[in-house]
Amino acid sequence: MRKSSRKSAKVSSRERRYADCRNGLGIEAICWMLVRKERKRKVHSLIDKVWNWKNLNEAWKKVKKNKGAAGIDKITIDEFERNLEQNLNEIQRLLRQDKYEPTPVNRIYIPKSDGKQRPLGIPIIRDRVVQQALKNVIEPIFEAEFLDSSYGYRAGRSAKQAIEQIEAVRDE
Repeated sequence: MRKSSRKSAKVSSRERRYADCRNGLGIEAICWMLVRKERKRKVHSLIDKVWNWKNLNEAWKKVKKNKGAAGIDKITIDEFERNLEQNLNEIQRLLRQDKYEPTPVNRIYIPKSDGKQRPLGIPIIRDRVVQQALKNVIEPIFEAEFLDSSYGYRAGRSAKQAIEQIEAVRDE
């Protein structure tokens, strides 16, 4: 083996998984990317936790609670719920087979107070359930790693709270 080949061969499995994610290989690759070596409890894959029936049911309940409009497929929350078990089984099957493909969002424009319009993307119900199921699995992993001083994109935290914290530290 030439010297340059050895260098390229010394790529960790974590780096390979991350490279796969950047190339868009799917949800399973993303779940692998999120597995962290330094965690006390070693997790080898997260995708089985995403498609877990209990997790999908919890995700559905949160999506239903948020209400929301139909996506590009025009299927409403009520219509999705009529065939709930069949719909969740189909999501689970697609995730297990790594064949899940999100659908394009329905783009609408909502008026702003200054007269301009703001674009809003509305995903289909099925995609919202998968997004919520992923969030249920990965949010606790990230939350364990964040510092108390981190505010960006975290549940129950806002930019206003971050500014208040900065002002409080400044005033000390």
